[in-house]
Amino acid sequence: MYERRERGRERKNVTQKQEITRSTMEENLRVSTKKRKLPEEPVYNEVILGLQSLRQARMSVAGLEPAIEGSPQTLKADSLATVPPTPP
Repeated sequence: MYERRERGRERKNVTQKQEITRSTMEENLRVSTKKRKLPEEPVYNEVILGLQSLRQARMSVAGLEPAIEGSPQTLKADSLATVPPTPP
């Protein structure tokens, strides 16, 4: 008889814990659906600068001079930097 009471209490505690987590999850969802602030502009600028430096590094590894964007040299550099697939 005593053992049954203990099991009932344990089940009650588990359901209370589930209620707490469910309400917490609902609160988190409500907070996350609020309008988010976009990062400041300098973050985007840093990403662009990072991508440009990666491209220059890739070209310098290939032994090419970094070219001005859109020039014929850029296309040539990009085609040389990629390795063509080997025929079977």
